[in-house]
Amino acid sequence: VTATDGSLVTATDKRWNSPMDLPADIDVVVRRSADRGFTWSDAQTIAGLGTPIGFGDPSLVVDQVTGDIICLFASDKGWSSSTAAVPIRIYQSMSMDQGRHWSVPIEITPQIYGAACSNPITREWQGAFVTSGAAAQLRSGRLMAVLAARETKGMDISNFVIYSDDHAATWKVSTNKAFTKGDEAKVTQLANGDVLMSIRQSGHRWFAVSHDEGITWETPFIQNDMLDPFCNGDMISYPASAATKNKHLLLHSIPYAPSRKNVSILLSYDQGVTWPVKKTIYDGPSAYSALTILDDGSVGIYFEVGEYEIYQMYFMRCSLNFICQ
Repeated sequence: VTATDGSLVTATDKRWNSPMDLPADIDVVVRRSADRGFTWSDAQTIAGLGTPIGFGDPSLVVDQVTGDIICLFASDKGWSSSTAAVPIRIYQSMSMDQGRHWSVPIEITPQIYGAACSNPITREWQGAFVTSGAAAQLRSGRLMAVLAARETKGMDISNFVIYSDDHAATWKVSTNKAFTKGDEAKVTQLANGDVLMSIRQSGHRWFAVSHDEGITWETPFIQNDMLDPFCNGDMISYPASAATKNKHLLLHSIPYAPSRKNVSILLSYDQGVTWPVKKTIYDGPSAYSALTILDDGSVGIYFEVGEYEIYQMYFMRCSLNFICQ
């Protein structure tokens, strides 16, 4: 993400013993750049230091009203072992100084789901985590992240959103699901105020639209313009300006291939209806990615590259003209 002072902040899983997901021994580490990505601070561990309990899948969002940076992440249980009584736990850490220092993580699971939750619907859910990469802030100030949830003891994933209208002091869940049998997903706000969700699927992405800031969702539909090798990606809105010829653009990062390679940035001129521009960022093995707009209008992408036997993290910055060509 881009902090309100222009700094770049990344959050990453530090997987100590293997590339496996939770409940493996994983820490959440943060790095910061004050020069648009040319140099980076040392990694700072914000969760998991000194304990074998895993913390992972961080999701960042900048509150443009307060300037705070919020990091949401999962902990403890793995996807298949989570139950309502002993669930995957969801934590939150915040930085009030552009990513230099971070608060001690606080657990927000009871606000969202599990046996300790007061919501009669979500207290029965068996597992849930916030999609890693990036959350979003709507123009109303509402913070929003996509939740992948196991509503029953089966392994199917449903997509919901969690949201906060008080700058991450408290969180609520919309119990109107956006997608059944979904997976990791991202949201962004369109020019007309609608919220668009892009959902990981095998073959092609699926989209869903909300007209009421994530409370309810229209029937989801397949987006044939967007290949998806069943991988997490990112989607952000690029505001209208002279640089965009006064058009409101959408950018989407994804490995644009049948397998996890060829991480690309896709561009839509019509609010996600079509995606005619596809710009390769790295044509080799590559997977998860996150996008941000820098203070000079350029676009940053933080992404996994499978250059060696496990993934390494890279940052690349490019101009809007490079993407649009």
